[in-house]
Amino acid sequence: MCDNTTKKGSCEIRCGKNIGKCPEGQCCSAKGYCGTTSSYCSVKQGCQSKYGKCDKGKCINYGNLTIKVTVEVQRDSL
Repeated sequence: MCDNTTKKGSCEIRCGKNIGKCPEGQCCSAKGYCGTTSSYCSVKQGCQSKYGKCDKGKCINYGNLTIKVTVEVQRDSL
């Protein structure tokens, strides 16, 4: 049973303080949901690194070539 159904009808896993971490490889959004898109993983959008991975991305433009540098940050509980 899913307690957190989105408007599209899919189930979202919760994360955050008093809830816990996301499954391996997923990010915890500012609103406390697990996922893998930039809305979940972007540090600028409030990704919570204590509860999942977060991407720190920076784009570098060289004329017609764009390079995106991404660093994954994940903290393990002690």
